[in-house]
Amino acid sequence: MNYRIRKTKDKIVRLAQTGFFHVFGAGTINKIMSLCSSIFVVRVLSKEDYGMYGYVVNIINIFMLSNGLGTITGMLQFGCMAGDDTQKRNAVFRYGMRIGIIANAVISIIIVLYALLMPENIQGSRQYLLFAAAIPLIRYLGDTIPTYLKTENENIKYGRMYTLNSVAMLCFMLAGAYFFNVYGVLAGRYVANIVTVVVGSAIALNYRKILQDKKNVLPSCEKRQFVKFSLITCVDNVFSQLLYNIDVFVIGIVIGTTVSIASYKAATTIPFALSFISTAIITYVYPMFVRNRNNSSWLKKNYKTLVSALGILNGCIAIFFFVFAPLIIRIIYGAEYLDSVLCFRILIVGYWVAATFRTPGGNVLSMLMQVKANMLISIASGILNIVFDVLLIQGMGSVGAAIATTSIYVITSIANNVVLYRVIKRGLRE
Repeated sequence: MNYRIRKTKDKIVRLAQTGFFHVFGAGTINKIMSLCSSIFVVRVLSKEDYGMYGYVVNIINIFMLSNGLGTITGMLQFGCMAGDDTQKRNAVFRYGMRIGIIANAVISIIIVLYALLMPENIQGSRQYLLFAAAIPLIRYLGDTIPTYLKTENENIKYGRMYTLNSVAMLCFMLAGAYFFNVYGVLAGRYVANIVTVVVGSAIALNYRKILQDKKNVLPSCEKRQFVKFSLITCVDNVFSQLLYNIDVFVIGIVIGTTVSIASYKAATTIPFALSFISTAIITYVYPMFVRNRNNSSWLKKNYKTLVSALGILNGCIAIFFFVFAPLIIRIIYGAEYLDSVLCFRILIVGYWVAATFRTPGGNVLSMLMQVKANMLISIASGILNIVFDVLLIQGMGSVGAAIATTSIYVITSIANNVVLYRVIKRGLRE
């Protein structure tokens, strides 16, 4: 018994030393703050204004699916592969950021054109879209700094950066909502990201050298590998993340009321936010899996351990939220949002499936450079998701959107893990 206790203590100490609790704690704080932002904004704004805000941010997020053409993930992968070579890492980030900044500037221009030229599915949304058009560019700059810290294994600084962004987002969005309604919430997102960039540049010492160190340039062959990996990851992300954004867009077209959007957004907030648990853990183990990508025995053993732990942890959380759904909705959002309980329960089931199987399966495939497989699965599931949404929302309203999302979680979870199993098995044979 004493041996087991001592062994457990050693594991906890090792996790603390390697920054696990900073990564996981930062992820936890981020989602708590994000959830608090949603809760407080719901309480401050009217249901109609909250529906408008949710609709506008959802459209921004749809355009942001191609964020930086996948260069954030590319910089994480190739930055980790650079190991202790800071000059190589800086060359990777300098090249990636050049592509990403241009790409997101184009996204902002496209949002402006969309707002000016496309018909308003929700009356009055055009002015808010124009105001929010530059968010992708500011957001990209804010994403690059914690990514750089992660590739340096600076988990403590990474955690602090993540926490700073979360707290700033909560404070500025809430203050903006209170004083200036929808415009204020959107302005709060701008200010929070700017604060992250300014403070992050001061914390990440080597990050400031990226643009200065122009002597070390990636070879042409590595540039091609980087672009190929990033673009495939981008396509994968576009289709996989449609699950989180297309529902509200289709509800806006088919049902066309801010109240229906507000109820569905309320139902999605907690189930989608809970995904941080798996994401935080995978963020911590990402460099380990990348470094052991050629060790199939290690991958098989540790992937099983990862999925088992996630299944138990996420299962306990899902059961709690499923059982107490009506009480949770009433306390957090108020009685006027009780019409979202059924959607909430369906999405909680989807959360357990996705967080336990879909998220780790897809991420480990990416770590193993199996990005084409991920892309094909995501494209197929994205198309299916759009079809399911159109058919089910027309017949069942918001409940149909929740069923569509959960169904796609199940399909992609099976596909990701079947492909991953075959990849690892092939490696064991070789």
